[in-house]
Amino acid sequence: MGGHDGYAELSAGQNKENDQIAIVKNYFYSLLKEDKIKIGDRLPSEKALSEQLNVTKSAVRDALQSLKAVGLLSSVRGSGYRLTPDFDYSLADILHAMVVHSSASRRDIREVREALEIKELDLIIEAGPSEEFLNELQEQVDLMLSYVQKNIETEDQAEELVLTDMKFHQMLAEGSNNLFIRAFYIALNEYHGENKKADPKVVRQRASDELLYCHERILKALREKDLQSAVSAIRDHYAIGDKITQARSGDPVLESAILELQKKGISRDQIMEKLLELQ
Repeated sequence: MGGHDGYAELSAGQNKENDQIAIVKNYFYSLLKEDKIKIGDRLPSEKALSEQLNVTKSAVRDALQSLKAVGLLSSVRGSGYRLTPDFDYSLADILHAMVVHSSASRRDIREVREALEIKELDLIIEAGPSEEFLNELQEQVDLMLSYVQKNIETEDQAEELVLTDMKFHQMLAEGSNNLFIRAFYIALNEYHGENKKADPKVVRQRASDELLYCHERILKALREKDLQSAVSAIRDHYAIGDKITQARSGDPVLESAILELQKKGISRDQIMEKLLELQ
């Protein structure tokens, strides 16, 4: 029984500490909400906060470290904490970790990306895209077209085209002016491109006129502020991508067939190349 009593005391103590950490966090959230603290402002010392909020110094320290971890605060040894929010990448790190360590499938990621892009287009059109923004998108479309006209033979050439396509979609995320969409884009894009090299054969297959035409349609729809056409182009874009990558999915029957072919000395790249040719 004594052991259980000790555990109960430990648990109660932990709950009290967590409650005090929440008090400190909520204090800063209220300051932000009421616009009583500005970017660059230096926070009171841990001792001052402990006395002001009637919580332990360890609770203050843990709360400040937690707020720093999510990008709300920065600190320099000897100078204390300052309000310097940098949410895009801190939130992206959290989302990236969630994606990598969850059971999310490539299909899950693809569906979220498509939904986010549709919302991006909605927000861009609602706000009214600037001519400068549209011209920058046009530059990316022109670059993609110029790359496609070349004979893509090397990984570097393939990478150039892939990066240009990514830049186009990154600009849509940034153009939404939505913090969460930008962070989601960063996180999902890191997951999507993690440890992957651009395969010239796959890029040639993906860089079809049909797929590139989708980018032109998106740009045209934004110029005309036609959300329905923009959404249609995005949906077609992802449908084409699905068709291209379908043979590379993790279907267990397909994986089993690939394994049997590999036992016969046929490489996975050779198998995938042939499957892409058949689509």
